[in-house]
Amino acid sequence: MKRRNTQRGMTMIEMIIYMCISGIVIGMVILYFGDMLTSTDVQASQKNILTLRIQIAEAYQAEPDYSALSTENAVNLSLIPSSMLKGSDVHNAFGGDVTIEPNSDPRYFDISIDGVPGDACSKMALLSRGEWEAVTVNGTDVSQLASETVTSTVASACTEDTNTIVYTAK
Repeated sequence: MKRRNTQRGMTMIEMIIYMCISGIVIGMVILYFGDMLTSTDVQASQKNILTLRIQIAEAYQAEPDYSALSTENAVNLSLIPSSMLKGSDVHNAFGGDVTIEPNSDPRYFDISIDGVPGDACSKMALLSRGEWEAVTVNGTDVSQLASETVTSTVASACTEDTNTIVYTAK
């Protein structure tokens, strides 16, 4: 009587297919969580910038202009959201510096955020569009653009790995 070969287990091809499928699934999970973390950082930054704007406007409402405004004064007056403070330094959710200063026209003030990653730049640049006096991305004014051209202009302005966005408010 002949014995049948009853070995069990995976063949080499089955193992390779399994490894490829597992790698693809793991890669998709990593991409999803990476996007989710960036989205969380964008939301936190947007919330902090809007809160900062309101805090500054309220603190300086009795002043004739923003000429005395600085990052240091904003820290000393406790205008900075606590999640942005690292000691006496002010940082955004992406780890970049935040600078607050009067605009060249002291009736306005600028909030400058550095270190904005390319994948978050467009979302940050379009933050509350129309509510800022001006928004610039790496020196390109994107605030007064028509709706049909704003997305492409912002995308072309957000070309760096890390970008600088300046919001101007009154």
